[in-house]
Amino acid sequence: MLTVAHGTFCMLDVGDATIRAFAAGAGAFNAPEFFMRLNIVGVGRFTISFYGEAKRAASIRGAQASAQLALREKTIVEDYLFGLSQLADLYNDKHLVCFIDEFRSSDMYIRAFEASVQLADLRKVPNDKVLRMKSDIDTYFAGGKK
Repeated sequence: MLTVAHGTFCMLDVGDATIRAFAAGAGAFNAPEFFMRLNIVGVGRFTISFYGEAKRAASIRGAQASAQLALREKTIVEDYLFGLSQLADLYNDKHLVCFIDEFRSSDMYIRAFEASVQLADLRKVPNDKVLRMKSDIDTYFAGGKK
């Protein structure tokens, strides 16, 4: 709101200073008259207000991007856990998939990663495709390849 107010004021002030500069110069632009009539403080206020609005808009865009990444990560994890449940039925190894509930309900992610690695080894997943450490999983979710 302040940006609009300062912008409107500056537009009128610059218009007035320009008209008076042309009037004082008898049709030619009189720069000293223009700068003498221009409200420098008002232009400074508008600049600061505009900078603040631009900074807020940039931070909102950054927060939206972070929120979208978090939503994608959540979807990937949910799909992964759902797939593990289906595979547990297929391979009849539900005793190893009990880590899914631990993963959802606590911070015991280290045991969950170890159980996940055991499942991958049991199901003969290629070694270069197995995410063995938290840093591997973080890299995978950030868009890196494993």
